[in-house]
Amino acid sequence: MYNKCGKPNKSIEVYDQMIAHNFKLTEITFTNILTAISNIGPNALERGKQIHQQIIQQKLDSNENLQSALDDMYEKCGEPIKSNSELK
Repeated sequence: MYNKCGKPNKSIEVYDQMIAHNFKLTEITFTNILTAISNIGPNALERGKQIHQQIIQQKLDSNENLQSALDDMYEKCGEPIKSNSELK
């Protein structure tokens, strides 16, 4: 929701609160946070990589929507082609 209002940093804040309160993160959650990272761009690349690792740990990396969001995030952050296999 914050992404659509042009507030990607607020999306990251909410994501951090979800983590702190042990919310179960779903494909939708990860897709939304990756969109926020994409909207911020290269300054958020390291955070995007951390989130990618969480996706892998939760075994959600084969989800097509997440793969698309990861591809977009890496492209917009200046590191295309990282999402498929290089971090696994």
